[in-house]
Amino acid sequence: MPSPSAGFLRPSPTLEERSAALVNKNEVMVWAPFRIDAGGTWDIKALALPYEAIDPVTLNIALSVGVKVKIEPFYNSLVNIGSLYYPSLQGPLEQLPFHGPLGLFAMCLRHFQLDHVKISIKPDLPPGSALGGSSAALVALINGIVRLKNTKMDPASIVTLAYHLEDIFQRGGAGMQDHLAAQFGGVNLWHWHYSTYPFFSRETIPQGEILQEMEKSILVAYTGFAHFSPGINKGFIEGFMEARERNLWKDANAIIKELWQALKAQKWEEAGRLLNEETGIRARITKEAVDLGILDSLLKKAKELGCGARFTGAGGGGCVWAIGEKDRIQDLKKVWGAILDEMPGARFIFSGIEREGVKIILDYL
Repeated sequence: MPSPSAGFLRPSPTLEERSAALVNKNEVMVWAPFRIDAGGTWDIKALALPYEAIDPVTLNIALSVGVKVKIEPFYNSLVNIGSLYYPSLQGPLEQLPFHGPLGLFAMCLRHFQLDHVKISIKPDLPPGSALGGSSAALVALINGIVRLKNTKMDPASIVTLAYHLEDIFQRGGAGMQDHLAAQFGGVNLWHWHYSTYPFFSRETIPQGEILQEMEKSILVAYTGFAHFSPGINKGFIEGFMEARERNLWKDANAIIKELWQALKAQKWEEAGRLLNEETGIRARITKEAVDLGILDSLLKKAKELGCGARFTGAGGGGCVWAIGEKDRIQDLKKVWGAILDEMPGARFIFSGIEREGVKIILDYL
């Protein structure tokens, strides 16, 4: 029998199958946002649970770029999972592997016992962008399945399921912040308490003038280089378990709480200074996070121009974001633009803050 990952040859759908699909189309398309962040890694249970007493936090901002996930019928008792950037995974549900780039989504389908479907994943940026893309796609898929099956499932339960699936997929290295940003949108400070359900509590900046001003004070750029967060996070966890750099982690956590207050007060220059402090601590914990030529150049130029900047996610590639006073951000945009122009695939990506989070954008039920 051929490998499920290699795909199955199948005959064209019969007239009866096509007619049934038209009558019972059962299609749904869901969009979920990516995010930028500061204070990540504290959302990983291995760090947050032992240090729950210090109130570990992560700050993130949902973006207007994200990922679309479409669910539609498929034929001949097979499942097909496809993405713009990976070969499709196709076969009977029971034979699909739970590893590889699309294995996470196969695991999700098996949890819901959802067979005979085609899943199409279309992200706005390639994998490794360090914007929480796989988590956003998973949240979109679960929301689509809940809609398709008319299942009662509240947002906290959706996020928790997504987290558990991805934590298994990463063998214990996943956090929750990406799923939360995708589900809820907005600008948030997440507090982690894995000893009680739900595992998080939320502070948020209300929609309105503050977010409008914040949008004018932020830049986000894609470096053109992919990162691999599970590898970097594994190093973070191993070091933490061995009692290395724990004081630095605690210092970073305290800085994120100050950064949150600066954002709420619209003190963009102060926010930039604090963001640079947290980035500096991260670089001391692991040079791998900033050990990339273009990444280092973008961070240094931001600091030179009086802005703060940070790699997204675990670093090592992907995206960089900056915050500062509006005039300085405009100056930085010119300087960063010249750097990005020299790198294939690198570009600005920020076009706004996503206020709402996950959205059903199409359904035929």
